Amino acid sequence: MKHFFLGHIYLELQLNEEGLKIYQHLMDKGFVKSSYIVSQVAMAYNNMREVDMAVNAFTELTEMDPYRLENMDYFSNTLYIKEMRADLAHLANRCCDIDKYREETCVVIERKPRESRMGGPGSRGVTPSLTFIVNNQILLLSNCTVLELQVVVWYCG
Repeated sequence: MKHFFLGHIYLELQLNEEGLKIYQHLMDKGFVKSSYIVSQVAMAYNNMREVDMAVNAFTELTEMDPYRLENMDYFSNTLYIKEMRADLAHLANRCCDIDKYREETCVVIERKPRESRMGGPGSRGVTPSLTFIVNNQILLLSNCTVLELQVVVWYCG
């Protein structure tokens, strides 16, 4: 029990190498199939910016426990960094199927790849269409630039 506590504390204090050693020791002692330990190992790799190792550990975690949502927000971040859009979309759909109102699911859905991005370098930042309700009246804005949108939002108050 002491080793579980120390491993957790080491990760909280960003002493990831020491925490990883403790979790590897626990895995050698027979906790290979523990989803908690695999998730902590994935978090340690994520904190150390070892993105490839973190993706492998998170993938192993989702295979071990397909209905687990804890730490999936960190998994989505690593997939976003690696630009693995198909896997990120699959993760977002899977999380939404499990529980669409969980905090982790909301974070994963925010990272889901979108077809059009707003305000890239050299672009005018054209938005497709926005709907606002101002003073009980519906205001529909189509194909307006970001500057025009800021003026409308300022005007509507």
